[in-house]
Amino acid sequence: MVRKQFTITDPVERAFVLKDLALVGPTKAIGYLPMRTVTRILQADLGELIATAEAKGVSAIAFHAKDCCIRGGALYLYHRPTLTALLNASTHVLSPSNIPSEPDAFVRHIAAHWLEPGHPVRPIIDAAFADEVTAEIPAPS
Repeated sequence: MVRKQFTITDPVERAFVLKDLALVGPTKAIGYLPMRTVTRILQADLGELIATAEAKGVSAIAFHAKDCCIRGGALYLYHRPTLTALLNASTHVLSPSNIPSEPDAFVRHIAAHWLEPGHPVRPIIDAAFADEVTAEIPAPS
């Protein structure tokens, strides 16, 4: 069986797919796209995406499949100042779960480990991604 290669070439459709990455900044700490979406569907140059992000003050980590819970790997972009503020305000939840509060280590951790809904750290992850399903982060006791 031969699989047909699906690609997106329309600029409006490409912008829609890239929106999760494009919004990363002061109001959205983290965004990601599966590597297959980046390289196969968008046929985007990974180096160019990373360079564009870094030019906007956004950090990037490209994860290979073996280092990521997303099948095939993923490209994560994150706004270090926004993520740092969120993590600093959330150490009371992160520490008991042994999840790092340093931005680079946090991104590596969530890329490697899928946390199910209901996990105490999920509201922090949802807030970092600025997901609409964000639950309230518990206050320190």
